[in-house]
Amino acid sequence: MTVTADGEIAAAVPGPRLPMPVQTVLYGLWPARYLAHCQRRFGDAFTLRLPGLGTLVVLADPDAIRDVFGLRADACRTDPSLLEPFLGRRSVLALDGEDHQRQRRLLSRAFHAETMQSYAAIIERATAADVDQWPLGRPFSLLPRLRAITLDVILRVVFGLDDADRLNGFRNQLEPFLEGAGSLLVLNPGFRRSLGGYSPWARFSRLRAEVLAALSGEINRRRSAGDLERRRDVLSLLLRAQVDDANQLDDEELRDNLLTMVLAGHDTTATALAWAFDLLLHHPSVLERLMHDLEEGGAYLGAVIMETLRVRPVIPDIGRTLVHPARLGTTTLAAGTSVAPSILLAHRRPDRYPDPDRFRPERFLDEGAPDLLTWIPFGGGFRRCLGAGFATLEMEVVLRTVLTSCRLRPAGARAERQRRRVVTLRPRHGTRVVLEARTGRTSAPK
Repeated sequence: MTVTADGEIAAAVPGPRLPMPVQTVLYGLWPARYLAHCQRRFGDAFTLRLPGLGTLVVLADPDAIRDVFGLRADACRTDPSLLEPFLGRRSVLALDGEDHQRQRRLLSRAFHAETMQSYAAIIERATAADVDQWPLGRPFSLLPRLRAITLDVILRVVFGLDDADRLNGFRNQLEPFLEGAGSLLVLNPGFRRSLGGYSPWARFSRLRAEVLAALSGEINRRRSAGDLERRRDVLSLLLRAQVDDANQLDDEELRDNLLTMVLAGHDTTATALAWAFDLLLHHPSVLERLMHDLEEGGAYLGAVIMETLRVRPVIPDIGRTLVHPARLGTTTLAAGTSVAPSILLAHRRPDRYPDPDRFRPERFLDEGAPDLLTWIPFGGGFRRCLGAGFATLEMEVVLRTVLTSCRLRPAGARAERQRRRVVTLRPRHGTRVVLEARTGRTSAPK
């Protein structure tokens, strides 16, 4: 299969002929079902046409995904136009090539395994404090509570905020900004108009300016703090690690990447946790085995997390644009082609995951470590999520803390369906649960 030199996909790469607006609605409302339909009809490489992205080549074949993840940093690029207004132009997620690689090396200092383990106690305390506020005996949506926990964790771990007044002040600034960042009227470049200062985009721009000013103030305050050498938060680690001009992040890079950590690490982890609770509460035999395993200190919790991220990935796909022609699997594509390895489809391959729609965590115990070509919730290659280890740690600690300190039941008989919120897939009703009792037991993070 080939793509013509001008980037238009040739007839050899099949795909639906529906108008772009129709494809957009189908992919937006029913992404898993629509992609599965296209795969059945067209195979493991097919096209989609979406606004702002043009024509994509969706890839579900492990060999093609391997080739995408094997591309060098100078062989592909990302399109920052959608996310740059949220993350900043100097965010690691908005950069390509050597600029991206340089920032990635510097930021990785904050994600060493031994450093992250020191954050476990912070995560446990934040979780326990929030659980104490959950209503007893009546249904409520778990996702907003999990988002509150993960935001609190981010503020403490990344910024080192522990003073209640400053913590609440920062949270009050961030929450309206985070809510605005999830609006399609803000995400879509076509709606980014000021309209005299009264449009959603104008309001979001004002909120963003306030957040950036607060971040700059925090950087300056921390740099002059007398206890910088003793602090373990991410901001302090990055400031201490600055050696020379070639091995440091300037203030704009620091600010944009701190904002990226909030946006990329807050909502996605909360959503993954909401899916984990929804699946566990609707699979009582899995929950029973997990509770026993938590007492024994086994490996089942890790398998539950991996299976949750397989069955309910928060992000449906990964985007790359080819700088040079490339052969991906059996498909040869021209420079300028946008490719999208599909997380949803890779995670549901029956040749890799028998009975793929079934929630069965033991598959990761029986068959060992996940295949990093068909288990890709954090992406892969040189752009794999820097915070994958921290997100997994946070899921482990929150799940352990909640399940060993209270007894939950689902508020409804059926598991939640997926609902798209901009670029993420979340439980339609936010995982409705009932807190039946607080057991009073706790389990220290390991």
